[in-house]
Amino acid sequence: MYKITINNSRKVNAVQDEFAAFFPQLKIEFYEKSNLAHGGRTEHFVKGNNMKIEHCRVHKNNGDISFNEEMNVGELKASFSNSFGLSIEVYHKSGKNEWSHLPVKDDEILKDINLKMKIVF
Repeated sequence: MYKITINNSRKVNAVQDEFAAFFPQLKIEFYEKSNLAHGGRTEHFVKGNNMKIEHCRVHKNNGDISFNEEMNVGELKASFSNSFGLSIEVYHKSGKNEWSHLPVKDDEILKDINLKMKIVF
């Protein structure tokens, strides 16, 4: 089981780096906080990863997000959203220092994607 602490003072890049320590072939991107009344996600990613988490989310809950390598991408996204009001997308490596322009499908297992990309690159 992996854990990442989520609170308002953490920076987006710190959370991204912690996730990458568990899954080096995967990357999470955070959507900007929605201005919509119902809190749906925007279509824009956070620019400048030094932004604090508080500027990306609707809920202000603090705590640890727990996940494991057997989770699929959809479950991970739901955990971030339901527990902390954060909308994320997961991408995989597509070259030595390049990332896919297309997000990973929600039904793919984290461990499987990470292993597959490790073999390729």
